[in-house]
Amino acid sequence: MAVPHQYRRLLDEIHQLTHVPEALLSRELIHLSIRGVDFSIYPVGDQDQEHVVIHCDLGALPEKRRDEALLRLLDTNFHLINSAKPITFCRNEQSGNLLLSTAQPLLASLSGQSILDQMGSLVDYALVWRQTFFLDQKASTPQAPIANQPPQTFGARRAF
Repeated sequence: MAVPHQYRRLLDEIHQLTHVPEALLSRELIHLSIRGVDFSIYPVGDQDQEHVVIHCDLGALPEKRRDEALLRLLDTNFHLINSAKPITFCRNEQSGNLLLSTAQPLLASLSGQSILDQMGSLVDYALVWRQTFFLDQKASTPQAPIANQPPQTFGARRAF
């Protein structure tokens, strides 16, 4: 598959904003780690339907209250699918870890900064998951994105 022009542009913008070595920004598959949270990013689709996929590794499923955590994730998926930018929880079959994944159209309006902002927000989700598995009612659990805006956090612009 040829690497889409818009995806190459995103990689160039991410490189300029973060100064991550170009060797880490593969044209086929990117693996990055932010504050201990791993990401995979890659393009999918044909020329008419190009998307960028982002997988955020939230970490392991809990050993205790596992069924309760899984039910919470399924309930949350129901609400997440209604957002303008679909995002969903899934499981990596190889590692067994929980992923928060999204696929977005590669449009001219999608920028490297917006990808970094989303990744910063996803780091926040991962850190809450690792502490509470979204089961602790007293902890601040992430909310579904509203309309076209991904969740924003103070640290999102400082992801790297």
